[in-house]
Amino acid sequence: MNAMNAMSRPLATLAAAGVGGVGLWLAGHWDTNGNGGYWAMLGVLALVGLLLGVSQLRAPDSNAPGMLLAAWLPVTIAAGWVLVSAQPDPNTFRDHFRAWNADMGIADVVHYLTPFAAVLALGIGLVFGFTLLTAWAWRATRVAAVDETPAAAPAATAQPVATTEPATAGGEHSRPRRRMLLVP
Repeated sequence: MNAMNAMSRPLATLAAAGVGGVGLWLAGHWDTNGNGGYWAMLGVLALVGLLLGVSQLRAPDSNAPGMLLAAWLPVTIAAGWVLVSAQPDPNTFRDHFRAWNADMGIADVVHYLTPFAAVLALGIGLVFGFTLLTAWAWRATRVAAVDETPAAAPAATAQPVATTEPATAGGEHSRPRRRMLLVP
């Protein structure tokens, strides 16, 4: 597996989370008190979920450290920023983050993402779960398989022992390779 294929899953996850964040920002502008805005907002949320799910289909055996650094860390920083800024009661952290929002010119973006604080928290946990899945798949592919050789037949037996394993071209026996599907 080359490095570009290994990074395709983390980058696809980051892109899906970024596009989803833009969709949530747009949905924050809509009037959800009427049916049109309500269903449009739900459609955007469903699309965000679809994008995050599809981003996992690219390479189930990708790079776990890359997934942690390129996908989970930026998603956690961006969504966590909004979560801290959206706290209902004033405290030191919320006040500092809101001041920094104004200083960086992102106060409006944070304001329009605030109604989706629960979705952002879900996104942090979901991307972390994807990271753990990647780490599990990464570890599972690197576990060395122990090759068991059958014990020698007793000398008194003159007949060959029958086997149920398929024979290779050289007459050697090989076990069929078992594949595990990680993504349903």
